[in-house]
Amino acid sequence: MDKFINDPDIGRIHLRKVPGISELRISVHPRLGVTVSVPWLLRYPVAIRFLREKKPWIMKMQEKQRRREAEAESSGKGIPLIGDGTVLHTLNRTVTVRQSEDNLLFKGAIDVEGNSHVVSTRRRTLAQKRPMVRVKMTPDSALITFPADFPSMPEKDSVEGRLLSSAYQRILRREAKEVLPQKMAGLAAKHGFKYNRLAFKNNISNWGSCSSRDNINLNIHLMRLPERLVDYVCLHELCHLKHHDHGAGFHKLLDSLCGGHEAEYRAELRSYRLY
Repeated sequence: MDKFINDPDIGRIHLRKVPGISELRISVHPRLGVTVSVPWLLRYPVAIRFLREKKPWIMKMQEKQRRREAEAESSGKGIPLIGDGTVLHTLNRTVTVRQSEDNLLFKGAIDVEGNSHVVSTRRRTLAQKRPMVRVKMTPDSALITFPADFPSMPEKDSVEGRLLSSAYQRILRREAKEVLPQKMAGLAAKHGFKYNRLAFKNNISNWGSCSSRDNINLNIHLMRLPERLVDYVCLHELCHLKHHDHGAGFHKLLDSLCGGHEAEYRAELRSYRLY
């Protein structure tokens, strides 16, 4: 059974029993937090002592990740705080975020029978008629508007911040569906690849993946990258159709398809953040 503990300096720590491993492992992630993988037969008190010994290293890693995230945000290679006046750029669009005085979350909350933003859905309850955060898209732009009674610059992990983030993700997903199927089909035909299914994901672990059944997943956040890196990730996953590892054969093939720039593109891609 998993165990959770809180440290005043580190935060919440997830200890989980994992069958098949023989040693303790610590993972430090900016969004997922600190996870300790514990061998199945090892007692939790032993893992906690190990964790305390490694606390300076964990705190050092957390600080390093905070610096990297701040650098990525300031350079436009990460996702900044989204709020009133934020301007974001996708592959094909400029996304503007505005707080709307005409959109009041609780406007008309008492007048449930009138022409208001809320209606009664159950006994003694109120619900929004219209979405709190709205998205409008054109071929080259997108507008996100949110209520005037939200904070103007919500924290990322707040309810309001997550709603704005979700709106941005809707834009990325729609653009990914517009761009990536045609791009993947073109690159596959050009270089003689055949894949099975193409799907779009929103995750914080990778830009893309290829399964043993030749199904390819692409991250919707590819739409935040320059087109050369979008092509690089697509080619990376196509190469996994022939090489299901990252061995010498895989890198040789990918480098040939990238015109000898694989190492350059790989390094540039690492400077962008998925979260």
